[in-house]
Amino acid sequence: KGNLSLIIKSYEILSKTDLYSKYSFFLLYGENIGKVSDISNELVKSFRQNDSTFDTILNFDQNDLDANPNLLNDNLASSDLFGKKKIIIFNLTKTSVFNKIFKYEDYREINSVKVIIKYFELEKRNSLRNLFEKKKDLVTIPCYQDTLSEKNIILQTVLRKESISLTHEQKEFITHIDYKDRNIFKQDLNKIILYHKNNNEISTINLGNILNLKTSYDLNKFAILLLSNKSFDIDVEFENISKQGNNPITILNRVSNHVQRLLTTKHGYKKNINIKILIKKLKPPVFFKDEEEFINQVKQWSIKSLENISIKLLDLENSLKISPLADKTEAKFLFLNLRNYAKNLKI
Repeated sequence: KGNLSLIIKSYEILSKTDLYSKYSFFLLYGENIGKVSDISNELVKSFRQNDSTFDTILNFDQNDLDANPNLLNDNLASSDLFGKKKIIIFNLTKTSVFNKIFKYEDYREINSVKVIIKYFELEKRNSLRNLFEKKKDLVTIPCYQDTLSEKNIILQTVLRKESISLTHEQKEFITHIDYKDRNIFKQDLNKIILYHKNNNEISTINLGNILNLKTSYDLNKFAILLLSNKSFDIDVEFENISKQGNNPITILNRVSNHVQRLLTTKHGYKKNINIKILIKKLKPPVFFKDEEEFINQVKQWSIKSLENISIKLLDLENSLKISPLADKTEAKFLFLNLRNYAKNLKI
């Protein structure tokens, strides 16, 4: 039965658009609206390349359909006097009206019209989604968050087009940011393009500022410094990241994440696995400028020490969640103890 359905992965439809162009009905849905739009555009391009008589493109939204429920039937029933074929695109916000007018069995033989239905998210029990997933002639394309590979392809395409050069570290910095919608990712890339045109050179710190990720970058910097044996004023640094809107639990989470990354790498290092290979496997990656310090900390801290720190951080986080009025004093006290511990360790 599974072979009857045409549920196609988004990357597959883009690599084999011509193969699926023979079908007439497509349902694209998911939280990644940018991906929905891109795939819809690629399908339209493929339809027209394979058959130039698909010369009419009609776009309807939910208001059009509510005002005239016969839109689909009227366009499917009427043929163009000059033999031109139609591509109809529906941008829907609800499926109830379309369900009532979509008589699948009546449309099976129609080959002069292509219909693309675009939607946001559809629950598994949604009747339109169920219909498309059960019929072998209907193509369903779920559009979820872009993979690392998909973001890399989009990034490389933009960089080539705009003649912008970024370091490997900067590319990883960008592609490892979580984007639920491809449109947001593209907006951020446009920010980078504009900055590059005005300033030419882009540093990793600038990237964080351009993409409004300075807070995230500062948190990462704080976590690394905290477990180093370098000198820095913990009161000043703690106050700086607190003023940026980071509460003690957010700061604790970032420090805990750094400790867990050190632990993961340390376990591999103890098994004589090359430390550079271990670091490359970490997601998100260790920035190149932080790599030397990260390696020092892997060598410096023992597994037992890191595990103890991890437990203390978790205990403090739990106590803060139970009693939020405990404020940041406890967190600062723990960080101060970690600093003293780190400064006394010898690499």
